[in-house]
Formats: sequence, C-alpha cells, structure tokens
Amino acid sequence: MSRRYSLVFVLGILLYFIPEDAFSQENEYNFPEFDFSKGIGIKSPDSSFFMNFGLRFQPQIAYTSADLSVFELGSIQARIRRLRLKFNGYVFDPKFAYKVELAFENLSLDFENASVPNIILDAVFFYKINNNWTLSFGQTKLPGNRERVVSSGNLEMVDRTFVNARLNIDRDMGIQGVYTNNVNKIHYAIKGAISSGEGRNFITTDEGLAYTGRVEVLPMGKFKNKGDYSMGDLGREEKPKLSVGFTAHYNDGAIRQRGQTGRILYEQRDLTSFFLDAILKYNGWAFMSEYMSRSTNDPITINEDGDVRYVYAGSGFFFQGSYVFKSKWSLIGRLSFLDPVREISDFTDDIDEYAIGVTRYIKGHKLKVQMDVAYEDRHNAYRDQIVNDNWQIRFQVEIGI
Repeated sequence: MSRRYSLVFVLGILLYFIPEDAFSQENEYNFPEFDFSKGIGIKSPDSSFFMNFGLRFQPQIAYTSADLSVFELGSIQARIRRLRLKFNGYVFDPKFAYKVELAFENLSLDFENASVPNIILDAVFFYKINNNWTLSFGQTKLPGNRERVVSSGNLEMVDRTFVNARLNIDRDMGIQGVYTNNVNKIHYAIKGAISSGEGRNFITTDEGLAYTGRVEVLPMGKFKNKGDYSMGDLGREEKPKLSVGFTAHYNDGAIRQRGQTGRILYEQRDLTSFFLDAILKYNGWAFMSEYMSRSTNDPITINEDGDVRYVYAGSGFFFQGSYVFKSKWSLIGRLSFLDPVREISDFTDDIDEYAIGVTRYIKGHKLKVQMDVAYEDRHNAYRDQIVNDNWQIRFQVEIGI
C-alpha cells in the first residue's frame, strides 16, 4: 500500500471513532465570558470560576521647602507613588472568594528588612458562611484604623496622614472573622483577628501572636456604595450617614518598631494600640476624624555595641473635612498632630501639619487629579526647640481600572 493510501486509511479509522457531535456547535470550545463592570473580569461558562483584574498607578511630584521660605528649595521627588495589580473573585462558588494584590513601587517593597522585593500585599481566602458571618485566612490588612483600611485609591487627598504612617497596624498574616447585622435601622459590625504580629511575608515568627478587635456602629444605616470606606461624598448622601469605629490591638512580643512594620528591634516588646475614628457624610460634605495611640513598657532597645532602636510609641490625631461640588471638583482641609512619648524624644520629633487640597474627579476615584499644600511644624516639646518648619506641595494623578 502506498504512503498516500496508508495515510487516507489511518484518517478514515480515526474519523470513524470520533463521535458525530464532536463537530456540532454545542461541542466547540467554551471560551470564558468577559465582564467589564468593575475592571476586567473573566468568568467560566458554568460560573464556577470568576477572576477580576485591576490595575492602578499614581505618578506624583512633591516639592518640600528648606525652611519657612517656600521659595528656598529643600527637595523635589518625582516618582511613581504606587503601582498595584489586584486580582479577586471566587472559585467553585461565590462564598469561596479570594483577593491578591501586588505592589511594584519602592516604598512598598520593604528593602530595609527583606532580601528580595516584598511585592505581596494581599493574598487572602474568604469563606462567606452566610449573610452575617465571613471568615478569612491569609495576609491582608488588619481591622485597624479607618484611614489605613481605606484603599489608597479611594483617598481624597494625595496621601494618608503621617499620623497613620507612624501608628497604624498595617497588614499581617492570620485568621480574621467579621460579623454584621442590623438592629432596626442601626447597622453594626464586629471584627476580630489573630495574626503573626510580624507583618507582611515574614519567613519565621516568634511565639507571640497579635490580637485585634474592632467594633463599628452605623446609627443612621449603611452608606451608599460602601462610602464609609471611601473618602469624599461622591455619592451625595441624601440623608446624613455616620460610622463610628473603635479598635483595640495587642502584639505579644513584637520584633519590629511599629509592630507589623519598621526595622527589627534588638529586643522584643509587647505593644498595645487603640484607635477611635468616625466618618460623616451628607449632601457632598464629608468629615472624618481619628485618634491613634501605641504604648509599651520600655520603647528603647539597645544592642551590644550600644546602638539604639526604638518602638514608635505615642499618640496622634487628625481631622479632615471636604465638599464635593456637583462639577466634581472637591476642596479638602486637614489638621494632623503627632506626639511621641518622652522616652524617644531624643530620636524623633512632634509634628503638626495644616493642609488644604483640591481634587478633580473625572471618573470617580478611578481617574482623578489631586494637589495639596501643607505647612509642617516639627518641634520637640521635651527639648523646647523648633527642629524645622517647612512647606510641602504635591501633585498626583490617579489612574485605575
């Protein structure tokens, strides 16, 4: 039999054993469905898998004066403030959800304490037991102060306060639970977490854990579009909406300066933190305020060579108010105050800041242009001296899908 006829014979045998419906319309490849309602989403035909992809970045220019003279240059920063990739969705059933968020800008890579770039921000699995209970396991933000938990993409000023930078409890690896319910029109949430206490992607942990509890009460009902965790009243609430939250946090045997962040201490310390915050929105107006504190028995740690590393212990407070015009321009004002404890006054200063900002929302928080101007007063109450006063001007564009 010639090679040509042999090939025809083999093909004929294969075609004989292939089912007839293999060529039917129903048996073609079922490509996933695409959803563009929130970012870019991919869903399997049987709805057993869904993944939503999001990207956002913030190009920023910041100018800081050398002193009170706004015309004397101190420094200029031109950088990508944030570059984030986010994936979330569910597997098999919407009650089995997940979230992954990665960071690629220098400020989030933690080169100070990591031998390789620390790109993982969130990697967490959620199990929604019912309409009231949700459990999660993995690395994500702890239920701490509101300003920290609000996404950096939903801020109305260029960045969070320096009070938050020094005193928040950030992300950690562990187990969290959330219970929500209503009593008449009053909505409330109870949140708890047990975590490692060492922060993001720490390879080894000590025997001590961190314990966090938070209670939130919304006496006037829920906000539009989860507006209690988004700054600025873009939804223009028709009725006043208020949320009040309180968090208590204990880190047993912390090994970093700020618990979950900062440089490694020379000795372990037990840290206690408290947060009280509130947000109010009505008809374009938004007001937000927070009090934060961290304490420890002895904030100073010393190695054999006499080098000092200290726990950042102290308290801080800020108040922020804004109005969003119907033209989508917004004016914002903020007062911030940070007071470290006396024991660390030789290494850090008190800071007072007075800032105003303007934001133009083009497509909500997904596309906006922001600018703020701040006067920063650095002083030391225990040394009775002015350290440095300066001006800061920042300009930023937020782009996200």
